[in-house]
Amino acid sequence: MRIEIASRKSIESRAQLPFMASTALISCFDHELEPVNLENLPEYMLQLQFNDVGIEDFMDFDNSIPEGEEFSRLTQSYHMITEDQAKQLAEFYQGIKDKAELLICQCEHGESRSTAIAAAITQYESGQGIEYFIEDRYFPNKTVYKAVYSALKSI
Repeated sequence: MRIEIASRKSIESRAQLPFMASTALISCFDHELEPVNLENLPEYMLQLQFNDVGIEDFMDFDNSIPEGEEFSRLTQSYHMITEDQAKQLAEFYQGIKDKAELLICQCEHGESRSTAIAAAITQYESGQGIEYFIEDRYFPNKTVYKAVYSALKSI
């Protein structure tokens, strides 16, 4: 399966024509935005609404990460990816991985959430997910990456 990264603008433009058969789309959009507006739909599609916020954004100067109730409060307040959403994503991927020839991971700018999802799937399948972290054009959201990779491993 090939994996591509897309932004909102590029996927909406691409969807003006029919998608190739056996195309899957994982679309992430911000809490305050509407889902992508697609004229044509791919064969398989999952849309998840969560913001591009990572737990590292809340680290203290000593690099400590909030835990327990504080972590839960931050996750909800800032609409970060949840364990349930990561599980949905992992289950969707497991359901299409032998059917789809192309998986498009899409988020607002095609740089962070979508790249983190692609990296987690690639790491899970081939151990090569680091490639997304070293490309200058991408900025994978580490919280999304960790959540998705963990969910994939637990299935």
